[in-house]
Amino acid sequence: MIVCRFITVSTFILCAHALASQETLRSERELIMDFAALEGRIERPSLNYRTLSDSTWGIEEPFRAYGPELFFSFNSALPHGENDGGLWQGRGANASLTGGARALVAGFEITLKPTVNFSQNLAFDLLPSAYSDPSGYFWGYGSGSGADAPQRFGDDPLLSFDFGDSEIRYTLRTFTVGFGSQAPWLGPGRINSIMHSNNAVPYLKADVGLRRTPLRMRGHYFGDVEARLWAGMLTESDFFDDEPDNDKNLISALAIAYTPSFLPGLTLSANRSFLSPWVPESAFAIPNLFRVNPSGGGDQDVWDQRASLGFDWILTAASFETYAEVGLNDYAPSLDGYIRYPFRSAVYTVGLRKAVNFGASAEFRGELLIEWTNMEMSQDFQFDYPATFYMHHQIAQGYTNEGQWLGAGIGTGGNSQYVGFTLYFRDLVAQVFAQRVNPDNDYMYRKTIKTGADAVDSDDKKDFRADLEIGIRVGVPVPRLGFRANAGLILVEVHNQLYDAVDWYVDRKTYSFRCELLFSYGLR
Repeated sequence: MIVCRFITVSTFILCAHALASQETLRSERELIMDFAALEGRIERPSLNYRTLSDSTWGIEEPFRAYGPELFFSFNSALPHGENDGGLWQGRGANASLTGGARALVAGFEITLKPTVNFSQNLAFDLLPSAYSDPSGYFWGYGSGSGADAPQRFGDDPLLSFDFGDSEIRYTLRTFTVGFGSQAPWLGPGRINSIMHSNNAVPYLKADVGLRRTPLRMRGHYFGDVEARLWAGMLTESDFFDDEPDNDKNLISALAIAYTPSFLPGLTLSANRSFLSPWVPESAFAIPNLFRVNPSGGGDQDVWDQRASLGFDWILTAASFETYAEVGLNDYAPSLDGYIRYPFRSAVYTVGLRKAVNFGASAEFRGELLIEWTNMEMSQDFQFDYPATFYMHHQIAQGYTNEGQWLGAGIGTGGNSQYVGFTLYFRDLVAQVFAQRVNPDNDYMYRKTIKTGADAVDSDDKKDFRADLEIGIRVGVPVPRLGFRANAGLILVEVHNQLYDAVDWYVDRKTYSFRCELLFSYGLR
């Protein structure tokens, strides 16, 4: 939930020192700290790779308790929810409970923060499946193809447990190595992360690398670098297929970033990931992350891979930030191919943030956030085959873990436009936002692949699905009981849920509302 507590200028400084600690990914406190970074009052601890352990603002504490934190949501007509880890927010009531602690001893840090999730998982209308799945929970992009991305996770209520943000780690200065299930958020996106987010069920992984590290040589400062290499085990959901040999896949990934000394506030980032079968020979995917051959085309496309390049630029004098990230999941045939058409398989996210100070009083402050994400397949695939960013032929399950997308919360093949404004006043926070989403336009575009214009039913263009969301969230402390309460209400107007408009002028509309409640208890 994008909710923040109002803090005055002096309190922001206090947070940067007296209350500095590791903060949960996308939590209220982390967003408070990041707002302070936007105003130049504190420096971000990471450049591109963010987890709970890497979100250390100021001096590390030897002990920290987390929560407990209890989250509820209710979706009246359709599933709704993203960037929520192992929780599947289906139709009906949903809940998650998390809490734990972290201890730091002689460079070792042990974090235990498991999560219990529940979903009522009520029925709703499903799309016809193009995948060979009799239950109809999946849809695909051609005959016999699909991904492990269920429209609904079976017919029964769901109860699950995962280790959440748990891990064991050793850090020596900025060198770090760890093992656990903390989900990394990659890239500059605030609403959607192209390469990796906390949208899916956490998975076990091992990582090694450098946290934000200053580059100095002969007394000169050349900027900061950050690098992380990791590998983990992905698992398919219980609703994909009955082949036990493909239940596990290997994800290996590399994330690097650099902030040059001569351009203060600018961060450049690059990310790359491979999916490969869970077999011994797939271990070669890890060193191959460092190999780049732009003229190799499909000959080097052994693994299901994705890559991104991005930048983030904070201009603290103006309390303004702009960012962008471009992702690729397939190669052009050669370097000449990139000259002819550099947009093959390209997706992108662009955004901006602006802190607003209402006059001389520090009691009223605000933040404007605008983000545009496009995950649709590029036009050149109309000459080839049906495609979408989070699927490739090497891994049938697609870029998923236990049935949820690893990257952008909106999923594959669509686009999103988000505008939100958060007002901070003392301990009260009020946020309003609007978001328009095409969940999966690639589901439509597959109809045009390798067909002449006269063979395409042009009437299909009326059937695009679009979700329009308008919401408000409010956060207030409850000091007598020692916790903070956040509440939200989102109204969703879904156009053509089943891609089946009445005609060019009349959509089929489904209305749904979503209620959210979050109770977070803190020892401080």
